[in-house]
Amino acid sequence: MSDPGPEAFLADPQNPALNSATMLRIGDDKRGDRLAWNTFRTLALWETDVWVPRLLDIGLGDPNPLSGLEWSGSSVQLWATGLDLDSGTDILVDGPEGLIGAVATIDQAPQSGDVRDAMTKIVSDAALGGRRAGFLAVVPTREDEGQLQALLEQAASGDEFDALTGAVGWVTWHELGEVALDLAEEEEDSLRAEQVALLVDQLQARYPDIDL
Repeated sequence: MSDPGPEAFLADPQNPALNSATMLRIGDDKRGDRLAWNTFRTLALWETDVWVPRLLDIGLGDPNPLSGLEWSGSSVQLWATGLDLDSGTDILVDGPEGLIGAVATIDQAPQSGDVRDAMTKIVSDAALGGRRAGFLAVVPTREDEGQLQALLEQAASGDEFDALTGAVGWVTWHELGEVALDLAEEEEDSLRAEQVALLVDQLQARYPDIDL
């Protein structure tokens, strides 16, 4: 039997979030749902207060208004916003003091409509619980930072998005892979390390120029 290759890796395959609808998204090679699922389910093997502040420091810069919040016990969910995004994958990191929304894409940048819809949802949901809101785009590279910055600024324009001031940014798939590798190196755990290795293989299969 031939090796299915790193593209076939699927983390946490018994998770109830993997239903018929989400599996269709995961099976679509033109979307980033499989990569997003595997990346964030791998990160979620560690306590969120260990890696979420690191992710925010990368995406928003240090200092920022979110990294110092309490992130212990946060949930990490995909496809939980209720939004039907055209090409991006929606991700929620739902914590006691903050709510981070992300749109992940394998395209050079997320679609502006996807970003605007996700920001609107995050600001609204965070306000209901009296929490801080944040938004991250997950993209392949930082080569077109100016274009991405302009897209995010345009999407967050308007008084209704004041809650996102200083809390909008982006990270790359490469940077997410580095966070996972750092976590695996800091705590010896063969099962976690094996999953990180599978994730790294998948990232490098999708983006051969990634050096991890």
